[in-house]
Amino acid sequence: MMRAVRRQIKAAVAPVVFLGLVGYFGWHATQGDRGLQSYALRQEQLKQVQAEVARITHERETWERR
Repeated sequence: MMRAVRRQIKAAVAPVVFLGLVGYFGWHATQGDRGLQSYALRQEQLKQVQAEVARITHERETWERR
């Protein structure tokens, strides 16, 4: 009886460790400082800054023509 339980526990250790590692890296790939959500936020901020630069550049060119 105990041997069967030990055998089942030993057989389950590797898959549990593997799933833990996959979960850990999966979580940090999406939620971490350099994850997908952070990347999307930075892309949105970049678009806003680029639009602001374009607006300011246009305004400056308008002032230089006067």
